[in-house]
Amino acid sequence: MQMTNVKMSRVAIVVVAVAGLGLAGCQTSGKGATMGAVLGGGAGCAVGAAVSDNAGAGCLIGGLVGAFAGAIIGDAIERQQQQRVVYRAARSGGQASTGTFKNSKGQRVKYTAKPTKTYNKKSDSALLCRDIQYSKTVDGKAAGSGSTSECQVRVAGKPTWEAPEA
Repeated sequence: MQMTNVKMSRVAIVVVAVAGLGLAGCQTSGKGATMGAVLGGGAGCAVGAAVSDNAGAGCLIGGLVGAFAGAIIGDAIERQQQQRVVYRAARSGGQASTGTFKNSKGQRVKYTAKPTKTYNKKSDSALLCRDIQYSKTVDGKAAGSGSTSECQVRVAGKPTWEAPEA
């Protein structure tokens, strides 16, 4: 017995939704990946169904590709927000930096970064490096912490703090 396109589409949508949630947990760090996967999967399913001769197969393939891409993009956006806070702390010379934004789930995410140590770079003593401790809260609840080091670079021969990517 052959499944109709409507039944195939429904099955494909369920498969895409489950796969999208599974992909969001792969190699990602934040909640932005989950919503990105869900939104990307839905959009990919819709586009795939619209352009394919077989709506069910198009939805499935488009949805899986969209979920994967959405998870990567959502995670990258959240990582970029964190990097901006760390960068501001490195440039500050000792002052803490805080950044707050709403993630794709509408949660209030807050990153705080504070330099803990300043020292000269081993390979070029004219350049400074700073060790930075950072933490993350989501809706006021602790959601992770870590540390990193940021160093100055030379641009046109002069020491400067590297600008974060846009």
